[in-house]
Amino acid sequence: MEKQNNLTAEHSLEIITEQIAQSRKNVSKSVGQSLYIAGICMMGTCIAITLVNHIFQTPLGHLLWFALPAFIWLAMRKKIMNRNMYLQHLLERW
Repeated sequence: MEKQNNLTAEHSLEIITEQIAQSRKNVSKSVGQSLYIAGICMMGTCIAITLVNHIFQTPLGHLLWFALPAFIWLAMRKKIMNRNMYLQHLLERW
């Protein structure tokens, strides 16, 4: 009887370890994608600011920095919607 309890405890620790590893993998993938998208948006904004400043010979192009969060939000919107649908699916299973 005691041996069965030990196997059950070992098995549960194994399951917990696997779940922690899976969570770390999912979080690192999500963070990596978010940083990649933000970097692409920042590069695009830099190019747009450079072009506006060069074409119009005025530093007003720097006002585009205020639009950067909107650019990132628009780029991330699809990813956020997919994550919300996944969370709803998990909640429905419970």
